Amino acid sequence: MKNKFFCKDRWLGIALIVVSAFFAWQALILKKSNLAGDPGSGLFPLIGCGILFVCGILLFIKPGPDGKRMRMNAEEKKRFFIIIAIYIFAVLGAWLLGIMITLPVVLFIVSYLFSKSSRPEMPTGKRILTTLLYTVIVSVAIYFIYVVALQVTVRPGIWTKGLF
Repeated sequence: MKNKFFCKDRWLGIALIVVSAFFAWQALILKKSNLAGDPGSGLFPLIGCGILFVCGILLFIKPGPDGKRMRMNAEEKKRFFIIIAIYIFAVLGAWLLGIMITLPVVLFIVSYLFSKSSRPEMPTGKRILTTLLYTVIVSVAIYFIYVVALQVTVRPGIWTKGLF
């Protein structure tokens, strides 16, 4: 007889709590800032860990309606592997090409995929043009906010060191 108390949602809740505790511990041992009033580099990871911890508690307290294993259909599997490929490309692209080249490409791909699912009636050519325009505007805005206004140093990739 299966124990219905520990369904997949409760196991996921426990995993989220453990992972958030581990990352919070790691964030607490980061080097402290010497600047007065600066919260340090551990603030944002701690905020993320707090959100993850709350989600884990909620999943443990109130799991889904049943403990049945959900299976992905073919379309969901395709989307899952596309997202994983985008993550891999983003990490490898930032390392090899740098964030200045990788960010617009990833932004275009993700925006195009979202526009395809949210507005399926839109013609492909129009979808590509609007996504391209959106990508250019957002990429330029990110560049000006981070590089020009905040003067953040953006490291180039190992293949593009001479370009920037």
